[in-house]
Amino acid sequence: MRVRQVAINRYTANSMKKHNRRFPNSNIFWAAALSASFVTPAFSAGDWEELVDSTDQALLKQQFREAELKSLEVVRVARERQFPLPKLLKGLSCLGEAYAGQGKWKLAEDAFKQAIAVHSKIPDTIRLHADLANMKAELAEVYTAENDWPRAEKEWESARKFWQEAMPITTEPMVVATVKLAQIYLAEGNYADAIESAGLAEKMSASLKSPESYKVATQTVLACAYAKRGQSKEAEGHFRQALAAAKRSDNGQLRDTTPVVLSYADYLSSCGRLNEALSALRQLENSLPVCFQADRLFAIAQIYRQQHQYRQAASYYERAANLYSSSNASRKMVVGALIAAATMSYSAHDLPWSARICDEVIPMMGATYGSDNFQTASILCHAGNVYKTLAQFDRADILYKRALGAELRMPMPRPSVGNERIGRNVIGLLTNTADAIVQLSVSTKHAEKTYTFFEEQLKVCPNDCLERRLLKRLITWKLGELAARLGKLDESVAFCQLVVQQQENDILPGIDLPRVLETMASVYMRQQKYKLANEALSRAKLLRASKA
Repeated sequence: MRVRQVAINRYTANSMKKHNRRFPNSNIFWAAALSASFVTPAFSAGDWEELVDSTDQALLKQQFREAELKSLEVVRVARERQFPLPKLLKGLSCLGEAYAGQGKWKLAEDAFKQAIAVHSKIPDTIRLHADLANMKAELAEVYTAENDWPRAEKEWESARKFWQEAMPITTEPMVVATVKLAQIYLAEGNYADAIESAGLAEKMSASLKSPESYKVATQTVLACAYAKRGQSKEAEGHFRQALAAAKRSDNGQLRDTTPVVLSYADYLSSCGRLNEALSALRQLENSLPVCFQADRLFAIAQIYRQQHQYRQAASYYERAANLYSSSNASRKMVVGALIAAATMSYSAHDLPWSARICDEVIPMMGATYGSDNFQTASILCHAGNVYKTLAQFDRADILYKRALGAELRMPMPRPSVGNERIGRNVIGLLTNTADAIVQLSVSTKHAEKTYTFFEEQLKVCPNDCLERRLLKRLITWKLGELAARLGKLDESVAFCQLVVQQQENDILPGIDLPRVLETMASVYMRQQKYKLANEALSRAKLLRASKA
């Protein structure tokens, strides 16, 4: 789903770029507004026009770093010299495009938001709805690239509305916005609306000069939506129409066929037809643009993963990550491919390879997801597993404890049908991290440090949701185990008894109550309290038998 959505998003993003960098009428507005505005003698009209023109040329040539520097200069000059607002608006809009071209999504978002705010201050007499629509579309592209579907949907709806107000007839930007909305509905799992919007976009495009290029995108959305609904016959029919439209389009097979093939391969994989999917992907040309080449490699990696060919999967994931990075794709796409490569290389038992990728991706996690996030905690825990297996216990201990710290602070999913799987993943992560930290406490000195660490975490761990109640209970249980190892027998019994009492009143997943009772029994034996030890063991056996 991830590759398919990225591919068809890229297709319509390229389609937008066919216009004069968004909407043709905008250039009429810019020319009139900029030439008519007063320019101070210290910075002549010719200087200004030269700066703006060089900025436009850099964007058209996709020299985004150069465009960023020139756009910053445009904004600086417009602000320092208090030029009319259309000049500042021009600079901010170009700056947003330059940031987006480099994958600097947060900076792009800020620039476009500033541009929209400036546009709202321009008098209605010289303000065009088309320009606001363009900026809304740019902002929507940023949210789409970040997979922020709710905000992307809102901005595309707004862009389409302003385009409709600006032009009484159907225009290409209106069709693009409708296609984009169909893709967003598809990504959100709203298949009925995806089908409806794709159908509407196809009808709207019929009056345009090149309807075939839009048919590629609409038929691909329809195929994916029907595939997700389990309607295989309809899905395959739409895939055939999408491929046929791609071959007929003026743009050629290279750009138009690729997203369709990626989507079709994803569909074949979901049906278990892995060899067919792999064959379709391998038939794509090696001369693809870098962004599509990365999508192709990622899709092949997914298939190898399903076939349990982990070494091949890891290699393709890593190659995809390198291409995503060089094509200015979003950091999440780069990080996602690297995490997959680290996981697959570990499954292939190539621990040095997995360790190298972990070392590469961990510094990127904070800027991508934040330091207190499920994904960050997961890769830290995975890296701990790698270094523990490599017998680098001190490094593993640091990583596990960083993971636990992230787990204490990360936002937890609220209970709902849609995030039950996420909840189970969080519970598994908490259990594994706590277990791993205790297992690393080999020496008495190390165990003492870990005991102190757990005591500190217990004090700060909130009790605000199921997952953190579980984490608090896990830490209490692990304190019982560590106390027994350190000879703190009374403390060990107290911690274990507390866990048993809490579990009796509030059953939480992830707590192995028979194991807690067995720890208590071993401590009672050391204290020569044989009757209590037998009672704890008997209860543990009964619980295990009832589970079996």
